[in-house]
Amino acid sequence: MWVCLTDGFFSIVRDTTGEDGLLVRARSPEHLRRAFPSHTMERTPGADYGWRIRTSRDEVADVLTDRVATLDYPNFKASVTEERLHDLYGAFWRLHWRYQQDR
Repeated sequence: MWVCLTDGFFSIVRDTTGEDGLLVRARSPEHLRRAFPSHTMERTPGADYGWRIRTSRDEVADVLTDRVATLDYPNFKASVTEERLHDLYGAFWRLHWRYQQDR
């Protein structure tokens, strides 16, 4: 699952090393620190996502539930203040727009 937040981007998958846990992966360590400040991050330079944490499904659900409960912006892209993340989301938006137009 890809998750686009105003201050972070994650890929969330099942953790194959733990009991029913999740692996939350990011390309920026700051993105993980903001959402999961109490976790120890693993640096994975040879992987497609350079940083990751292992956590429970409940904790991921709590973080996402909190973000939905406090959502207060009328335009997602305009709410992203980190320039490089904003550019990433803009490119992602354009690809999705083309996908829609091709349908």
